[in-house]
Amino acid sequence: MEKADNRIYLQPNMERDPLNLNQFLQDFRDREDRSSFFTRARKSGFAFPLDSTPSLRFRDSATSSAVKRPFDDTMLNMNDSLIKRKRRLTLDDSAGSDSLNSTVGTPWETKHMRSALAQARAEVKSLEHKLGEISGKLKENILQQEQERNTYKTNLDRERTTINDMEKRIRVLKRREEKMRNDLSEAVQHVNQDRNDYENKMVHYHKENIELKQQMIECDAEKKRLELEVKTGQMECARLKSDLGSANEQVAAVSAQVSQLRNSLKESESVKSALADSLQRIKELESELHLQSENAAVVQAQQAKLMKYSELERQLKSLTNLNSKLKESSKHSFYLETVVDGLKDRLAMAEATEKELMQMRVQCGLVEAKLDEYKRAVEDVLGPGGTPTQLVHYIRKVQEDSLEVTNRHSQLQCRLKSLEETKATAEALTSKLNDEIANLQKELESSNSNFRRLKKQNALITWERNDLRSLVDSCQKEVTLGGLHDPRTEALEKLVEGYRKKLEQIENDPSLAPSSSTNTADAAELRKLKKENELLRQKVIKVELESQEGNKKVDPAQMKKLMDENLALKEKVEQMQYELEHRALRGDFNVQNTKILHFKMNPTSQAIEQRTDELEKLRTEVAQLRERLRLVSEGEVQDLTQNVANIINEDTTKELQELKEKVKNQDLANQRLTEAFKSTSREFREAIYALLGFKIDGLKNKTYRLCSLYSDSPQQFLLFKVNILCLL
Repeated sequence: MEKADNRIYLQPNMERDPLNLNQFLQDFRDREDRSSFFTRARKSGFAFPLDSTPSLRFRDSATSSAVKRPFDDTMLNMNDSLIKRKRRLTLDDSAGSDSLNSTVGTPWETKHMRSALAQARAEVKSLEHKLGEISGKLKENILQQEQERNTYKTNLDRERTTINDMEKRIRVLKRREEKMRNDLSEAVQHVNQDRNDYENKMVHYHKENIELKQQMIECDAEKKRLELEVKTGQMECARLKSDLGSANEQVAAVSAQVSQLRNSLKESESVKSALADSLQRIKELESELHLQSENAAVVQAQQAKLMKYSELERQLKSLTNLNSKLKESSKHSFYLETVVDGLKDRLAMAEATEKELMQMRVQCGLVEAKLDEYKRAVEDVLGPGGTPTQLVHYIRKVQEDSLEVTNRHSQLQCRLKSLEETKATAEALTSKLNDEIANLQKELESSNSNFRRLKKQNALITWERNDLRSLVDSCQKEVTLGGLHDPRTEALEKLVEGYRKKLEQIENDPSLAPSSSTNTADAAELRKLKKENELLRQKVIKVELESQEGNKKVDPAQMKKLMDENLALKEKVEQMQYELEHRALRGDFNVQNTKILHFKMNPTSQAIEQRTDELEKLRTEVAQLRERLRLVSEGEVQDLTQNVANIINEDTTKELQELKEKVKNQDLANQRLTEAFKSTSREFREAIYALLGFKIDGLKNKTYRLCSLYSDSPQQFLLFKVNILCLL
């Protein structure tokens, strides 16, 4: 702004009427009486009320009324008028200096005018100083507004970037959710496939059970053959009795000659020698029996070792399964750790966004406080007054800026609301993901429990099969029922009791025998489980791929530990295989991998039978001789042979009764076994009928009947017959 000269020069005119001065003074006094422009400016609150300042001009002689400036003149018009006045006063100063003194009124009025003019000049200077301060404040405010605009722009860019990042994360979360669902479906598929495998194994075990039943039938046939042999033995006993009768007659003939003492002495001496020989023979036989018992103990020890080898192999298999399970669990744990780390990172990012939102709120509060301060500053600025054009422009600019600030504030509030909504959605997504992870863990635990239950069922079935095979082998090996086979029969009875207990456990287990009333529901559940198994299998494949990709993130210490354990287990397996091979070279064999062929006309078995027959004959002879000696020592010389035969016959009848009782007990045990097999086979067929919807019944002449659950009538069935070559 150009500073105008504050001095006001009077324009003298030699031809002006002196009454015009009085007119001017009167007008000036009238204006002061109404309200001065200073008081009006202060009352209005404007800092610079220059528009209301009256222009001090002397009237010309031609004009009778006072001429003043309009209220809304600009600063330029004012400056032009002042310049024109200066020019007029400078031109007329030299000519009208004397006339000014002559035209001025009273001295009191001139002093009053000069004091008023001095006050006006001082106020003008103060107003100009305030204008300069206000212009500086305006510039500072403009700079601050530009800085705040830049900060708002940067904050908006940051918010946009954060929103984009959150959207990307949400997409990643959705993709991971889809992957997890696919993994679940794959795991369910895998479980269903395992279930199908177990069902196939059950069918295979059923076939083996049928084969074992056929073997039991063969055992029954062998039992009948043994009974026939017992009958033949009884016939031979009768023949031996007749021989004994003839021998008794001969002894009676010899007893007639015993009257002679010499012959009796000779006979006694011969008997003594025969007794000594028989005693030696008995000692030899006892030594042979002792050797045989030692050999049997050695064989039993070898069998125990072989059983230990099978147990060691089972332990190796269980260890390998545990190792594979540990690997799978480590993979799952590593995957879950990566998922948890990702969720922690997301939570940290969400907390950072929350902090940024709080900072934005604080900044918004500061901005609002600054806006209030700006309003106060504007009120302060408008109070003292100023030029109207500058104030109008300033007010318009301030209003526009305030409108822009309010719009931005509203936009920021909208953005804050949107960010809060995105935050809420992100928290909801995180909660959903946590719930899904918990559900996945529960499903994995349930699948593991199902797998363990199926494994237990498989173990029970294998145990049944092994017991049945051992029973069949024992029946095949057993040929005669004598005093030597008493421990064998006791062991068989113990096996039968253990088998009965196991069958009771299987019958009491509700997981192995489902009810027939829920067949349709079970079929629907089976279909659903098959679908879930397929989905779970696909999911497991994806999880394995992800675990292979995430192996780089696995802890190296854990990997080293697992590798060392794997190497140690491999070394143990190699050592066990080497020991098994070495023992195989020495003559040992593995019972699980090898089968033993027993020849019907085996020379060793024939020799054992001959040896047992000879031992029995020798025992009978020894018993006869002991009885003879006892009778001779007692003095019963008459009818020695007959008395000895009667005593021996009593002993043989006792042995026969004991053998008959044992045969009856064995028959009862076999009958119980057949009943147990029938009950288990019936329950097994009912379980297959409930699970698969098909029922198989065995008929005569190796014919089988197949019925369906969904048949319209019970007369709809299929018949199958087995040929000689075991073909349907």
